[in-house]
Amino acid sequence: MSPCSKVLADKEAIDASEAACFSVSNLGNYGVEIFTPVINLPQAAILGVNTIVPRPKDIGDGVYAFVPYIGLSLTYDHRALDGGEATRFLKQIAIEIETLELDIF
Repeated sequence: MSPCSKVLADKEAIDASEAACFSVSNLGNYGVEIFTPVINLPQAAILGVNTIVPRPKDIGDGVYAFVPYIGLSLTYDHRALDGGEATRFLKQIAIEIETLELDIF
């Protein structure tokens, strides 16, 4: 039985090093703006990362500017994950990306 199947069957806890239950598919480097990734069974979820495109945004006082926008898609097995938890997970990823600070130098 695969590690994800064990979790889905709720029979035993698994060691994180046994196998992946989550994967990331990045088609953004090919310029793909929107796609829906397909789960590779027995994994529980997959995150799709789209390309970064400039989109207009109201930055206040009637001023609009183009800001970088990245699309994310989360596909998950509803037997393994609750929709509310999956939505909060995706929202937290968006928050982390939006508040990311890089120390380049």
